[in-house]
Amino acid sequence: MKSQLYLWPRRALYLGRSFDSEVHTHHAVQLTVGLDGPLCINKSTLQSQRFPAVVISSETPHSLRSEGKWVASIYLEPESDDYERLVDYYPGESGSGYKAAKLAPELTGQLLGLLKTGLNANRAHQVVTTVIKPSSVADGQSLDPRIIRVLKYLNREPGLNIPVVELAQHVNLSPDRLTHLFRQEIGIPIRRFVLWKKLRLAASAACDGKSLTDAAQCGGFSDSAHFTHSFKKLFGINPSFLFAVKNQLAVYVEGDASS
Repeated sequence: MKSQLYLWPRRALYLGRSFDSEVHTHHAVQLTVGLDGPLCINKSTLQSQRFPAVVISSETPHSLRSEGKWVASIYLEPESDDYERLVDYYPGESGSGYKAAKLAPELTGQLLGLLKTGLNANRAHQVVTTVIKPSSVADGQSLDPRIIRVLKYLNREPGLNIPVVELAQHVNLSPDRLTHLFRQEIGIPIRRFVLWKKLRLAASAACDGKSLTDAAQCGGFSDSAHFTHSFKKLFGINPSFLFAVKNQLAVYVEGDASS
């Protein structure tokens, strides 16, 4: 079976072979499920514990390994509605940086089935949506026309850091009102939305065979070091991972709905 990586505007899914990690941190919230065996998590220097699935909070030092061969890892923006609903849905120990989670057997089966059948972006998005119980507005309901105009404006110059003041002027709103409305409609702050967008653009270029330097430029990063730092900060892995396993990794990168 070939591993899969999906990059959406505020979420990511890795579905594939497990790999042991050293103790590390990342900004994204991580929900990892052992598809054919339990997970062992070591939070900083604490004794390792075993779970069928685990939610790891943003910036929590941890290492993770699976006793099986296959895992599903969902990465979420910690400032998003997705994360708020995830926390509400999966009860667990609070303040420790992680929560034990237990998915319904049918959901674990769907993730494993997706791995067996191959890359399927629509199906993957449906399964992830079911797992994290996200905001319904961001996943199908009509967006405010002003937010649609903002998204289109951002798409005119992919990777460009456009000031919020300029975006607000484009739709005749105050910066504060636009900031609130964007978060309400999209489920993520503007600055984080733009970062995820830039990372998707750069990752897509890397998967298309461009060098790390060229991929960084495609995403609007100043250089490859900036791209590498931003990618690793969010996901906890170096983007060179995309090159190292590209022959064993199928990748899907989604554009924005307004493109």
